[in-house]
Amino acid sequence: MLRGLTPHITTEPSAMVEGYVAGEVVHVDGVVANGRLVLRWPSRYVNDMLGWHGDEGWNGSVMLAPADPRTAALSAFAERVVAAMPTPPATAFHAEIFCRPDGSLALCEIASRIGGGRINAMIEAAFGVNLLRVQMRSQAGVDRAPAPVTAPPREFAGFAIVRPRPGVLRELPAAMPFAWAQAYRRSAKVGQTLKDAASSVDAIASFVTTGASPDAVLERLRLATGWLQEHIVVGEPAEVPA
Repeated sequence: MLRGLTPHITTEPSAMVEGYVAGEVVHVDGVVANGRLVLRWPSRYVNDMLGWHGDEGWNGSVMLAPADPRTAALSAFAERVVAAMPTPPATAFHAEIFCRPDGSLALCEIASRIGGGRINAMIEAAFGVNLLRVQMRSQAGVDRAPAPVTAPPREFAGFAIVRPRPGVLRELPAAMPFAWAQAYRRSAKVGQTLKDAASSVDAIASFVTTGASPDAVLERLRLATGWLQEHIVVGEPAEVPA
């Protein structure tokens, strides 16, 4: 996650060598309607999106606060990138950006699509705006000029993806016992044989949380993922459930 799209050398048509970029990878997600930027907001990855490789077994994102010094800079940077690119007149977008130790920013990549994982649900929980719905309504001519969102989020939000573990799924909670855990989604069925995660968006379960601050959101993500991991039971294929 610490490699960026700096000048590179290609030795084969399918190969690319990228320069190392020190810093943190963050992302800005938003939507354009009728050629106008309607919404964008920065978030930071938890576990550098590598938690699915490590012992924690989950990864996700948490939105940045308006007072965070990176927020205004990242929002403005993303706006300049969208303006510089051949952006469709109606599209969601997902931009990944490097924050270098000296505070400077460098573009990693930007895609004309909604970000992966539960990013759309996270944005909707915070702003009440569904990025895909805005994009589709604009493309269909139903609402070509939605009002830009200029206010900060009504609540901060984040999401978590709990990775699968190899084996047969014996137990997977049908619901979570936390009022602030929203949009809970099970991505496997009891009795299913699971493989280990092959990417950062492979999930056995996922959810969104809200809170009064990014720190509160992160604390809730950790609490809820810990609860889930305690209640998800994966056994060996030969095991017979009691």
